[in-house]
Amino acid sequence: MNLLGKPLEIVATAGWNQLYGGLEGSLYIKTAYEILQKYPYDMLIFEMPDKNHYQVRLAGYHLKTEDLNEALVVFKTESLEIKKFWLKIDADEDHYIGTFLFPEEY
Repeated sequence: MNLLGKPLEIVATAGWNQLYGGLEGSLYIKTAYEILQKYPYDMLIFEMPDKNHYQVRLAGYHLKTEDLNEALVVFKTESLEIKKFWLKIDADEDHYIGTFLFPEEY
């Protein structure tokens, strides 16, 4: 996938892979790709606002304009309970690297 004209590589911590590294992880990656096409921010938060839904909230800076947004919910769906996790996007010279991780791993 390209993000703002640069390739995006998705990786995850060992802890995240241990919990979500299978089919469920693939769904979170697909969701993240779709969100990043519309909202290219450097941090997405996957969290449970209540016990029946998970949502994805922006929590960082726009990769091009550098506007800060830490509150906009950009996705919400019914779900079994998940452990809160982040997708942190870092820029390299010629590509972006997105890392799935838990807050305690930051």
